[in-house]
Amino acid sequence: MDIQHDAKVLLGNYRVQNEWRHTKDAARYSTAVKFEQLLVNVPRVAVGLSMIDVALTKSCCIRVESSASSIRRDGFTCNAESRTDGILHYAVVDWITILDGPTWQIGRFKSSSFKWGLESRVTFDKPFPDGPPILFACLSGIEMVGKWAVRMYTTNIDHAGFTVGIVNSGEEDGSSGNLRSAAVTWIAIPGSEVMKGRNVWMGSFTTDTGSSIHLDKNGPGGWKGNVDFGFKSKRAPKNFVGLRQFCGVNDTNFRLNASTSDVTTSGMNWRLDKWADTKLLSAGANFLAIDVDMLGTSRFEASSSFIGLSER
Repeated sequence: MDIQHDAKVLLGNYRVQNEWRHTKDAARYSTAVKFEQLLVNVPRVAVGLSMIDVALTKSCCIRVESSASSIRRDGFTCNAESRTDGILHYAVVDWITILDGPTWQIGRFKSSSFKWGLESRVTFDKPFPDGPPILFACLSGIEMVGKWAVRMYTTNIDHAGFTVGIVNSGEEDGSSGNLRSAAVTWIAIPGSEVMKGRNVWMGSFTTDTGSSIHLDKNGPGGWKGNVDFGFKSKRAPKNFVGLRQFCGVNDTNFRLNASTSDVTTSGMNWRLDKWADTKLLSAGANFLAIDVDMLGTSRFEASSSFIGLSER
C-alpha cells in the first residue's frame, strides 16, 4: 500500500470496569481517548465488541451498545452501555481511528424491529474504482430477548457496496428469539492496496475451527486456534477484533471474550473464552490485522482498566 509518512491508523480498546454487585440497569460507561498530537483533520472512528459479560434478567435480555462520540482532532470518547432492564457487568470495546487514508471507507449499519433475521444492502459513499474491496465487519451493538443467538455475515461484495445479514436463530435447533436490534461496524479497504502493500489482513475464527480448552459444558473453558495471514508482513501487526456470532443458553449470565495473542509477521493465536457457569454452544469473531508501521500513538485520559474474569 502506498502510504505517506503522515498516514496513520490508531488501534486500541476500552475495558469497562465494574464491581458486579453494584452494577445498575441501563448504565453507561465512557472514557476519553487523547491523541499525542493534534491532527490536521477530524478522523474517522469505528468500534466493535470483543467481550461482553451481561447479567441474567427476568426478560432474558442482552442489551449492549458500543459507540464513539465527540470525535475531534485531539481525540474522542469511547462508550459502552446497556439499556432499559439490561445489566452490563464488563465489556471490551475495540476501536480503530483512521487518521489519513482517503481510500478507506468505514460505516455503521443498524437494524431494528425484526424477529427472524434481516438482509440489507449497504452502499459505499464512493464506488471502489479497482473492483471489490476487502471488507471487515463485526457486531458493535446487540439487543435481544429470549433465545441468545445471533449471527452476522456479509456477502455480495462489489465495487458499489455489499449485503449484510443478521440472523437470530440457533444453529443447533433452529429456534429463534426476539432480536430487537443489532449494529454492525464495517471497514472497506481497496483490494489493490492490500495486495500491493501486504500490510493488512482480515479473517475470522470460530468454535468450529478451534480445539477446546478445559471445556466444561456448564462452566468455564473455551476454544483456541491459529490463523495464518497468507503472507509475511514486515512487522508483527496489531489487531482490531469484533464478535460476529454466538449461541448460548439463557439460564445464567452470558460471558464471552474473543482475543488474540502471540502475533507474528505471518500469523497469530486466538481464543474464545467463557467463564463461571456460562453455557456457550458456539461463537465466532472477525479480525483486522494491520502492520504496526501504519500505526500512530494515542493515550487514555481517563481509562477504565478491566479487573479480571470474575466468577459469579
